[in-house]
Amino acid sequence: MNQINPNFTGCIYNLLYIQYNENFGREEFFYYDLAYPVFYNVKNSYFKVDPTILKNLNETIYSNIETFRNGLYEEMAQYNKTAAENALPKRVYQVSTSFDITFSKNHILSFIINLDSISDNYGPLYEDVYHFNIDLLTGNTLTLKDLFNEGVDYLQLLSQFVNDEIAKTPNLFYENTVVDIPESQAFYITDKGIVIFFGIDEIAKQSAGVPKFLVSFEDFSEYINPRFYCNPQNVLRRKKRR
Repeated sequence: MNQINPNFTGCIYNLLYIQYNENFGREEFFYYDLAYPVFYNVKNSYFKVDPTILKNLNETIYSNIETFRNGLYEEMAQYNKTAAENALPKRVYQVSTSFDITFSKNHILSFIINLDSISDNYGPLYEDVYHFNIDLLTGNTLTLKDLFNEGVDYLQLLSQFVNDEIAKTPNLFYENTVVDIPESQAFYITDKGIVIFFGIDEIAKQSAGVPKFLVSFEDFSEYINPRFYCNPQNVLRRKKRR
């Protein structure tokens, strides 16, 4: 398996097979359509991830999806039981998930799963984003600290950036919103940068959806660990054998 030198400044695509999976079904008051990825090694390739790492990741994804669906099913059953006991109309719950692979280079895998649930005409019950940032060399979950060069006060840097962005359109957020980014802040990685995001109703009204802020690799390149900063100039492709 290839190893990444800490001083490596190029970019190599991860060669993984990503299988699209979809579980769907319906009952009288419950519909679900759950899409999620499953990751596999490609046989006879120059790139290989420890199978245990992929197995654990795939099991975690499936467990999260099932927990989301089952939780909403239990809520639907309880609500409609109470509604029937009080001569109120029952509700139909619709549950869905989708996913996006946002970064897959240098043995780094970042992706999100969007989870949504609505009930009849009552609007969204849940709108959430699960994020996964995995070091495929170790199986460890990446933290914000991993994305920055040694010695960078990255939490202060990110807090200042997000607060500056909020100040540009304060009417879109709750009054006097000021954030202090913690180490546990939700994020995912894209080719363009780090996307910092917040939960529904955390810093803005529910109708605003999931607030997101792009920390551009280009604008903050001096602070970013080069393992994460990929652009067309430093992407390496394996040469074809003659």
